[in-house]
Amino acid sequence: MITKIIGDKEYQLVIGYDECYESCKRYFEWTILCQHREYDLWNEKFVNHWKSFEDDFYRHINEKYLNKDSEEDYNEDEILEYINENLSYVPLYLYDHWSISLSASRTCGWDSWQIGYIYIHNNNKDYYNKTLYEIIYNFIDIYNQELRWEVYYYSLEEREIKTIDWKQFYSDWETIDWCWWYYNLNDIALEVKEYFTEEEVLNCNF
Repeated sequence: MITKIIGDKEYQLVIGYDECYESCKRYFEWTILCQHREYDLWNEKFVNHWKSFEDDFYRHINEKYLNKDSEEDYNEDEILEYINENLSYVPLYLYDHWSISLSASRTCGWDSWQIGYIYIHNNNKDYYNKTLYEIIYNFIDIYNQELRWEVYYYSLEEREIKTIDWKQFYSDWETIDWCWWYYNLNDIALEVKEYFTEEEVLNCNF
């Protein structure tokens, strides 16, 4: 919390961890295809586990996009052709040691292992104005913030200050602005720049 007096008003900024955010995995165009016995990390789960995660991935594509769910209809060449023409994807690894995080490669020989894939359709490129792999890696970074509970809210309040006979009197605090679901304190700084500097926001205790 930080406070500042500007003219005859005092402003108070409260920043905290947003415990009621909606996960980014629910709102965007990527698919997290994975499975873990302890953590609910996916928006699509492997239905069956076959020989390997790669084989699971191919069978998922075969069933969901090629509408073929029988062993007789499994054609790996056809599946690869669909993937190469329509999807960008990376393997998804979980690091689990005291806390958890995700990555597109193995980060530790002991506590990191593959749990699935993350993919996005190629028709999202123009919408996001980024390369598809930039979109995927940015998503992994954002999702890791959620896993570390680094999602923020802010509340901005003000109160009037009156001086009568050399004594100061304060009105009650009134909320003038508030918002939630921020992944970056710099974005909050932009919202309150009329009252607090970026440095003040970044050094706010909460």
